[in-house]
Amino acid sequence: MPYLFRHPQLAHETTLVLDEQNFAITLLQAGERVTQSRFIEQEWRVLTPFFSPEKGGMHCTYEEALAALIGLPVALCRERIRGAKLKDEYEETVKHAFFAEMKPVRELLFSCQDRLHALDLHLCGLLHYGYVLCPLPGEGHP
Repeated sequence: MPYLFRHPQLAHETTLVLDEQNFAITLLQAGERVTQSRFIEQEWRVLTPFFSPEKGGMHCTYEEALAALIGLPVALCRERIRGAKLKDEYEETVKHAFFAEMKPVRELLFSCQDRLHALDLHLCGLLHYGYVLCPLPGEGHP
């Protein structure tokens, strides 16, 4: 069943309709359909944490994105990421373990960029945290 997502960062009278069954997001402005973007299942899994009603924001930590993609608990993914970061810091022979761990997530999010732009959204990385969806700069955004 589709659900509505509103956020203060979105332009006035803008709503996103998330259709989990069809892996689609529809952009509504003043109740009228503007555009719709469809995603493949793996992309959808990585995007869903951004629209969690419990979080109240369009942000996602590294561990939330990885957990959504591979179906493991967030706490376990947090430990995997922490371990990869430690390898990067302390072992000369294991370079970029963190980036290798997060590569599938980054590639899926990158593949969504054009379809997110069609919804007036832009994906930004936050160093040491994760990602945030921001409105594209333009008129009508607070």
